[in-house]
Amino acid sequence: MTNPVQPYNLGGTSTRTGAITAVAVTPDGKTLLSGAEDKIVNVNDLGALDELRNHAHALACTRAGGGLSAPDWRAYVPGLSYQQTC
Repeated sequence: MTNPVQPYNLGGTSTRTGAITAVAVTPDGKTLLSGAEDKIVNVNDLGALDELRNHAHALACTRAGGGLSAPDWRAYVPGLSYQQTC
């Protein structure tokens, strides 16, 4: 699993000098390609998105530092019964 508290730029550092003019995803959904006016094509592996899809709840709880306490729930979600979310 990637480190959810240290997000990263999917494309890494960019040296683009022109606007992005084309974007495509491969049929298998695993690669993102983007082309720009500067004639540079970036190829990005979207594998990390599978991890996000498959572990969304756990990653959200980790990033948030846990779920809401009962008092916080009453303050931020009034009118709904308390539910432990993480």
